[in-house]
Amino acid sequence: MKKIKIEFEWWWLWIPVVIFSFFKMMDFNKSSLFLSGLYMSLFLLASLGIGFRPRKPTVIYSHLNTMLRHLYWIVSGAALVLLWSAFGETASGLDIPGWLAFVLFLGVMALMGLSVVYFLYWSLPYSRKRSGIAAVDAAIERYRKPGERIDWQWIPDMVIEKNRYRAVVYLTGGLNAPLAFDLHGKVIRDEALMNKIVQCVKMAGNIMHPERINWRADAYKNTQKAIRLGHKALRKWSRLFGGLPVEYAGEVEWLRRGLEMWLESAEEMCHYWYLEAEYGMRQKNTQMKEVRYEDVEWLNRQVNLDENRLDKWDQVFRAVRILDNFLVRQHQYYTAERKAIIKVMVDHELTMRDVRRTKERGVVIVPYLGMTADDRMMWRSRLAWVDVVDSWAAQGYTGKALEAKKREYLEEQARLEAERERQEEAEKARQREERAQKRAARKAQRKQ
Repeated sequence: MKKIKIEFEWWWLWIPVVIFSFFKMMDFNKSSLFLSGLYMSLFLLASLGIGFRPRKPTVIYSHLNTMLRHLYWIVSGAALVLLWSAFGETASGLDIPGWLAFVLFLGVMALMGLSVVYFLYWSLPYSRKRSGIAAVDAAIERYRKPGERIDWQWIPDMVIEKNRYRAVVYLTGGLNAPLAFDLHGKVIRDEALMNKIVQCVKMAGNIMHPERINWRADAYKNTQKAIRLGHKALRKWSRLFGGLPVEYAGEVEWLRRGLEMWLESAEEMCHYWYLEAEYGMRQKNTQMKEVRYEDVEWLNRQVNLDENRLDKWDQVFRAVRILDNFLVRQHQYYTAERKAIIKVMVDHELTMRDVRRTKERGVVIVPYLGMTADDRMMWRSRLAWVDVVDSWAAQGYTGKALEAKKREYLEEQARLEAERERQEEAEKARQREERAQKRAARKAQRKQ
């Protein structure tokens, strides 16, 4: 018989406290007001402790557990204030002065507001205050076009070969134009260095941004569930797929090989997610102080996403499609377990399509890629804009005069672009007219 391993959880200690304090609380005695209030407080704190218990695995859910721990004390404080104020009013028969009731009300509202601020402000990296650097902030604003929004300012310093850099991305018209600076406000023009900075930015997003943290936790949980399903299917493979017609034996064998390859890559990916979460926990997740490129390189080496078995996967996916079509037509063979295994392979085919497209572009696949082709194009375009702005600054344009010059220049560029598009449309219309005239002439000649 298989032994069941039970791992002790500290929050289990709250369960006897809840039971004990509940029965003591029921035995209400006005002669011992302090003890009655104490039992009520213990019951409240223990109940909240069970509700705000840490989620497991603790490394994967470290950010969520930190928020739950902080919110436990905030909500408990507010609840205790309300409890003791109501207890003193009802149990003692004493009237609470109006000024004291107002103070208690303000205290409760302050604690509840603190919990809201914690969720919407302190727990988010892009809202956390960071010490600005005047030269960098001035450069960021100098190269911003009128009406543009700025992102990435929440990302801390990036340390590359003992030098520190900061990066922003200018958001305009659905396009992202990245730009990086050293701490003196000088624009980074070296493409290799800019590529490393973008890699640091992408790692910082995975480590610090709550949406990415939550996505990783869900992906880890769902992939672990699929891994357990895959191992269970392999253990009873002959019983699971043995009942299919013999002519599909080859496809079943390729499906088994594909499942084994998927399990290998999925377990490696879960290991990487665990290492990334563990690194984020050491860096305090959203409170990360700096991004070191050496850490980016280390994490990139922990998983092999550069798939070298694309030919085998092609055969697997071909077999999966054949089996899926057969099972859809023959409903008596389409069991829930078979359907689950097929779905895992179908979903993985979509991932492998992205891998193939990336490899065809000659890109080495790592978790934190550098600049994409679009990023590189927008970065070079922004560098050209930097040259234009610097030329104006050299001519003495500053402050409001520089902003007016930017607007004037961009309006002129927009006018020229509109004129170019109008000319192109006119040229296309002229060519269409010429083709129509030639067709009419040929038609007239045929009639003659």
